[in-house]
Amino acid sequence: TKPKQLERQHSTGSSKAVAQGPRGDKRQLVGHVLIVEDNPVNLAVVRKMLQRFGLTCDTAKDGLECLEAIKTMQYDLVLMDIQMPNMDGRQATRKIREREQQFGLTRMPVLAITANVMGDDRAKCIQAGMDDYIAKPVKPTDLNNLLQQWLPMQETVISQGRTAPRVASVVSSMGANNALANVEANTSEELLALDKNVLGELFDIMEDEAVRLLQDYINNVPEIFKNIDLAIREGAANNLVLPAHSLKSSSANVGATRVSALAKQLEFMAKENKMDAAAVCWQSMKIAYAQAERELIAIIKKGGL
Repeated sequence: TKPKQLERQHSTGSSKAVAQGPRGDKRQLVGHVLIVEDNPVNLAVVRKMLQRFGLTCDTAKDGLECLEAIKTMQYDLVLMDIQMPNMDGRQATRKIREREQQFGLTRMPVLAITANVMGDDRAKCIQAGMDDYIAKPVKPTDLNNLLQQWLPMQETVISQGRTAPRVASVVSSMGANNALANVEANTSEELLALDKNVLGELFDIMEDEAVRLLQDYINNVPEIFKNIDLAIREGAANNLVLPAHSLKSSSANVGATRVSALAKQLEFMAKENKMDAAAVCWQSMKIAYAQAERELIAIIKKGGL
């Protein structure tokens, strides 16, 4: 028998941010989305974007939680991180497709959230059964444009004299102004400890939740650093990939571009099993983070930029 779908019992997200229709009319995305992401900073940013688009959402921190969630709730779309503990995004997507075939269910769109946008990585996502992808760090314009291809939209009324709050204007996730693209295009020494332009975009998105998100980022780093340090001391390259990957994307989200660049290098070194080089990179990362942390704490104490 087919699994029973539970009735939705979720509050509607804010409808302040709306998509621009092709004829100049204001239209709003409609749907219930599952976000699968293990990094709390990345998760909070994406969830806020979806709420501003007028969508409702649930969250899961890995592929196993995702598979449990879809057993009890019907989702219109899944935003799936790739590298996660316990079960990664590609494995989870394969399981979703197997389940759909087993029970004769309608295919549910699964969109990859990935920091790796090279052709080979995209091909692996498609082979796993994913339908599309978006690059990290996720930008509101890019995400809205992508979701319009996969979710229905409805007319929405905006009262006269009231305008939607500004959503950060960004270029394509493959463009030169993308924070992670900047990280990849520059050496870590050339990057700022803290990029105020990226932070400005973050405050546009998160509004009054931005300061709390910065604190969450700082609170999350010690556990990541502990895992990195242990992996390097034990020479365990496989255990280094995931924490380095997590730090890379969350640091890019909060504007800690030098830390993000070094985390990217560390992830690459781990995949290549270059642990001596990783140990040197790790020392540089700790210095870069200390600089970024000082600036972030000052912003937190100030209550904003």
